[in-house]
Amino acid sequence: MSGADRLAEMVERSWAVLDGLRGTSRWLLAFSGGKDSTSALVLAVEFLRRRRPAGVSLEVLYADTLLEIPPMARHAEGMLAHVEALAEAEGLPLRVRRLRPPPDQTFWVLVLGKGYPVPSFRFRWCTDRLKVRPMRRAAEQGDPNAVMLVGVREGESAVRDGRLRQACGRGECGPAAVGKAGPFPAVSPIREWRSCDVWDFLVFRAPQWGWPTAGLWRLYGEDEAVRYGCWLCPLVRKDRALPAAMKAAEDGEREALAALAAFRERLLAVSRDPGNRDVRPDGRLGRLRREARESLLAELRALERRSGLLLLSQEEEARIRRIWEEETRG
Repeated sequence: MSGADRLAEMVERSWAVLDGLRGTSRWLLAFSGGKDSTSALVLAVEFLRRRRPAGVSLEVLYADTLLEIPPMARHAEGMLAHVEALAEAEGLPLRVRRLRPPPDQTFWVLVLGKGYPVPSFRFRWCTDRLKVRPMRRAAEQGDPNAVMLVGVREGESAVRDGRLRQACGRGECGPAAVGKAGPFPAVSPIREWRSCDVWDFLVFRAPQWGWPTAGLWRLYGEDEAVRYGCWLCPLVRKDRALPAAMKAAEDGEREALAALAAFRERLLAVSRDPGNRDVRPDGRLGRLRREARESLLAELRALERRSGLLLLSQEEEARIRRIWEEETRG
């Protein structure tokens, strides 16, 4: 079978999965901007365009942590804008929802304002606050009889495959079932796709359909181990995303991304230094000391001036300073 024939077959199998969901009228799609969720998004929207399933609506949920790596954030926004343009031009039953954490729950308000230590494997608070909760709130605002479409593939990692086996053990296994997303069954139309299928689809097939996906290849730099997330993620043992983005960037942006990488290391060092943490009555380390937070805020604003990037909103800084005032009075 040729590569083109295999890709055509994989697309049809994915659409067969979606065809089997017609009994559920509300489809949610978790979009991050990465290669797999981008593939799932294109497949789902093209299914709506070509098959016009009666009574089905699609909600695209994009959880913006406010910490996305700039070129990946641009790709994600370009995809969402393309989806919205198609929906308007063709009258598709489709809605894009850009989700953000509440103003008092952003990363910088929690770290610089309230003194949360940088997330770690022992205290991994970031994913829940910045992504899961906003996604769950949006998903629960509507018909509870819904299904969540995700870009999960077999063979991505041993951990991911283990979760898929657990889903099967709970009786949730089907040709594309991958467990639960909150209260909703989660289904991946690309569960059986290989990485080469994803890239063939994004580089060749999707652009033929008019989608702005071909440039995503450069962001990954042909590195299968790249996993895009927040630019300051402390939960990766070896950061591959920022180096890949820097390699693909123009000179001016390359310097800005390098500055982000350096600040990330600075933030981690400050958070991990016991001298920068309060000590609780039981002797355990507590929140970041006020002096450390004030210094980091000044350094973050200086980083913005050097890089030309907006990293902290005025509203966030106002909330941070209000928290500090309450501490002083308290």
